[in-house]
Amino acid sequence: MPRYEIKKWLSPLWRGNEMFYESLSFVGEEGRAPLLCPPAGPIKAWTFGLDLALREGRDFRVEGDAVVRLKGSKAPFWDPEELYPAEPGPHGIVMDLTGTGLDLPGTRYVRVAEGTAYTERQICVRYRHAGSPLPLPPDKSARFPALFRRLKEKRPFTLLFYGDSITVGCNSSGTVYGNFSRPYADSWPVMIKKYFDALGQPLTYVNNAVGGWTSAQGLEAFEERVLNFSPDLLILGFGTNDADLPLSEFKARVREMALRAHEKTGCEVVLVSAWRINPRSSWVLNQHKFRLPLLELEAELPFAAVADVTVMHEAMLERKRFVDACANGINHPNDFVARLYAQVVLRTLFGDRFDFGLEKLPF
Repeated sequence: MPRYEIKKWLSPLWRGNEMFYESLSFVGEEGRAPLLCPPAGPIKAWTFGLDLALREGRDFRVEGDAVVRLKGSKAPFWDPEELYPAEPGPHGIVMDLTGTGLDLPGTRYVRVAEGTAYTERQICVRYRHAGSPLPLPPDKSARFPALFRRLKEKRPFTLLFYGDSITVGCNSSGTVYGNFSRPYADSWPVMIKKYFDALGQPLTYVNNAVGGWTSAQGLEAFEERVLNFSPDLLILGFGTNDADLPLSEFKARVREMALRAHEKTGCEVVLVSAWRINPRSSWVLNQHKFRLPLLELEAELPFAAVADVTVMHEAMLERKRFVDACANGINHPNDFVARLYAQVVLRTLFGDRFDFGLEKLPF
């Protein structure tokens, strides 16, 4: 059976002609799940943990750019009534199912659940394709001269992640938040840390993100959780929990964090814009708009650059549904989007050297 291999997980989703372990969800016993790329040849499929192989013609069939579950398949699926219940539950997040093809009467809510509640209903597919529809993330390596001096000289440095639950790593399968389940994939911060390890770079890795925190809480605890660790490279990922915060206030808080860190340690900063939380849910407010003030900060702060995960995930959503890559129904990515986070941050830092240097890395 295949297994988690960081080299495959970091293979850029915007490059090449082979898709490794893209996640899909079937909604309904004979549900249809769209693929990110038009396939060019046969598709191999497994359950999400890569522990049970699924067979084309017995478990699924391919229809154009989509995979369709066959009745009697071993592939897991969602009953639409379970995924989008008529009762609000403890979260009460309303779903707009207009245009989804699901004929469910009355107001519907999203099922929010942690651990493996979503990934155990997903499958993974591997296939060849003629090219990815995702845009190429900008190369911003010129903004990190101090980082490259340290890399060249193999001088130790401190890599610090700070943000909310997504930056914690929820719900990557190889973490406590993913129930330490197959395929045991690393969180996206650990993927980035292992990339530096593969370069032979001595570093201290710190992840002081806290689930549920807003940018206000992040700022309040900034000295204790960031400045006291004297980071050389700070990766900031707030915004998901700021909800209806005005964009100007979000910008002011992130600006203060970035400036305080740089003034104390001279560190360089990556500002990570978040993926789109469930775009059909009533929980969507300003979260996806926060990339705009981050880009403004990039223009104002020469030591900072935006890793624009938002725009990359929006491009992905033009082809795939949110349910195909979420891990809790509302805001936590599964391993597939965790890979997107790691890849976008690494391309922001390394540019083409990330895209084309994988074969030289000692993974």
